[in-house]
Amino acid sequence: MAMVESGGDVSAQNPYSTASGKYQFTRAWDVWFKINFGRTWSSAVPSRRSSAELRLRANIAQDEMFDFYYQQMVAPWIDWVRRVGLGRPLADVELMALFHRQGASMATHFLRTGKDPNAGINGNLNVRIYLAHVRKFFTSRRQDAVKDVMIERNIILLPE
Repeated sequence: MAMVESGGDVSAQNPYSTASGKYQFTRAWDVWFKINFGRTWSSAVPSRRSSAELRLRANIAQDEMFDFYYQQMVAPWIDWVRRVGLGRPLADVELMALFHRQGASMATHFLRTGKDPNAGINGNLNVRIYLAHVRKFFTSRRQDAVKDVMIERNIILLPE
């Protein structure tokens, strides 16, 4: 997700929103992370002028926070989507990207209706275009290391 969202840049700042860091969480997530993880997302986003050591610590913190978010929110939603029969023929990695981009209710709305109410707002890509970027990235032969991590975490990948 980090490569799709920001090219893996721990200091990335979205010019259209408060989204930041390599996973592009908005400041609205700060409260959730503070309550559930013990620190805010924005506290883990260094400035571009930060030292290499601080950027490395931020990189580790952002990965830990994303893993926690995935386990607490994304994976249960994907399990629910599969149980109720939504999301076919999307792979888990596409569902993860859809959830991360849209949130649970809007992602579910998209799966049920095919409509994207956020398209074009604040420079947002249409969901189908976004998912095409995700699909292209995760099916790229150059991303074998990323695929290994996804397999390690039991996330279903797209068919080759």
